[in-house]
Amino acid sequence: MKTIQIKPGIEVLYKGERYYVTRLLDLNNVMAEDAKGGLARLEIKDIEPLLDQKISESVKSSLELLAVTDDQWLVAQERFALIKPILENPGDGKLLNDIAKKSNLNRTTLYRWVERYQSTSLVSSLVAKERSGGKGKSRLSEEIEFILKDTIKSEYLTRDRHKIGHTIIEVINRCKNAKLKPPHPNTIRNRIMELSEESRMKARYGSKISDQKFKQIEGEFPGADYPLAVVQIDHTKVDILLVDEDTREVLGKPWLTIGIDVYSRLVTGFHVSLDPPGAMGTGICLSNSILPKEKKLAEFNIKGEWQSWGIMRTIHADNAGEFKGNMIKRICEEYGITMNWRLVARPNYGGHIERLMGTLKELVHNLPGTTFSNTQEKSNYDSAAKATFSLREFEEILLIYITEIYHKRFHTGINNTPIAKYSEGIFGSKDKPGIGYPTRVLDERKVRLDFMPFFKRTIQEYGVKIDHIDYYHDVLRKWIHAVDAKSGKHKIKKEFIFKRDPRDISIIYFWDPELKDYFEIPYRIISRPSISIWEFRKALRAVKEAGRQNVDEESIFKAYERIQEIKREANRKKLSSQKSKKIEKPKSETKKSIHSNYKSSTSISEVEDIDSYSDIKPFEDLDNGTSI
Repeated sequence: MKTIQIKPGIEVLYKGERYYVTRLLDLNNVMAEDAKGGLARLEIKDIEPLLDQKISESVKSSLELLAVTDDQWLVAQERFALIKPILENPGDGKLLNDIAKKSNLNRTTLYRWVERYQSTSLVSSLVAKERSGGKGKSRLSEEIEFILKDTIKSEYLTRDRHKIGHTIIEVINRCKNAKLKPPHPNTIRNRIMELSEESRMKARYGSKISDQKFKQIEGEFPGADYPLAVVQIDHTKVDILLVDEDTREVLGKPWLTIGIDVYSRLVTGFHVSLDPPGAMGTGICLSNSILPKEKKLAEFNIKGEWQSWGIMRTIHADNAGEFKGNMIKRICEEYGITMNWRLVARPNYGGHIERLMGTLKELVHNLPGTTFSNTQEKSNYDSAAKATFSLREFEEILLIYITEIYHKRFHTGINNTPIAKYSEGIFGSKDKPGIGYPTRVLDERKVRLDFMPFFKRTIQEYGVKIDHIDYYHDVLRKWIHAVDAKSGKHKIKKEFIFKRDPRDISIIYFWDPELKDYFEIPYRIISRPSISIWEFRKALRAVKEAGRQNVDEESIFKAYERIQEIKREANRKKLSSQKSKKIEKPKSETKKSIHSNYKSSTSISEVEDIDSYSDIKPFEDLDNGTSI
């Protein structure tokens, strides 16, 4: 994964030239020295790793992690937990010695694990490699391997809690009875000790005792004492009706998934969609939180700044199903993120994110199309008639509010503004040193794909079929009718991993298990138009409502074209009606960009008093005394 840790002393590439970073100036700039000794200010957003630095690839894809056994993954997590203090305190020889002594491991082993993790920044690099024979590797036959694993499972990993010596004797006796040469006792003992301590305790003492030692106490989270130490994630259905971008017909209320840095109250990322919360929306919110934000702001031509980036240490969330699903759980573990759950009936643990949600509700209740929180507030207000904003326009409003107002507003809970508090955590104060910049993850494509849900499909002559649509590319050719090697004589067809961006389903992404990379696979019929998953679903509903018994790709795209033609006709009628009225609008009603009404400021102190923003119309009635 392509990352860069910007800190004094590192050599970087900036607009084609090499520089040495000498000082961190602020959240947007560093001071650096060029080859001739001259000083320059470099914008962080344009800093890159040196071209001649090798970009490490992960040992395993996040998708392949699903094939890793629970025991293997527990071993990797246990190793990561051991080396994490070493990673956070480089050069501390005493700490390394203490960990080596306490864990009964050699210093060299710990160094090797640190090196493997640092080369990938992924926990999967610590997964124990499978033994396949050769020097230093297992040479046991398949029959002996079976006896060894089965005996450990039936004798050692039970509530009877037999000693290792008992298990060794059982393996030897079973091998002798089967007329096989028993493995050496040390081989049996080492195989048991390779199992993670957590898995051993869980099997021998039960989940309750195991969890007391290895699981974090639910409802509590590590102290949010620096930026990205704890990020809270939550969902809410927003009290506003959105409209179609073309026809302006009412679509319904959107869902918002949002993350907040508990230390500073800075918003780390969000995702707004008409779909209810699920793995897709959660994954997009998390990837948005981790990645730099310059590209997103430029997409909406927003001049503000959003200086949050980097992998959080802990995610604190409600007890939601999408976080406990295998995909999200494993990818968070892969990125070294600890998952933490809020106790049922203990709302105080989610107070920071819920106060932010409350502030956003105030914002929404001042926008046209709001449905308010209850019928009493709504009274005779016609929400559908007043609905104005499309999904994209509402997303733009949220971006402006977060970057231009919320991040610069004074919060009594932290006695500062979020952006100032976040900056304090990065650069330090007179009482506490800063942590420096978080690592910037530059491989946006990989991060976004890693956090997306996946499909498993076999590959046929025509390619693959997902939701009635065929996809094909020559990169799939070698895998047509591939057989899963693990199926033995049964010769079951191998399933491969595919991912899809919901905003454009004209392309899916195939993870090649040999080349260890994603490849784009287009429609088999490439003349088909690019559509979003929501447009696809609308067309699919139209086909089913038409009473078609057999739904196929052709009928879906024909329905899509009919829907598009209806939209075009509606727009033509609308334009024609406007022309026929021949009414010239006053200049004051001329349509402006959504964010043209908002005043920018370079000084945090200037925006602590929100009342000074007399021209901020959608937000002017918001309470200035928020204490998020």
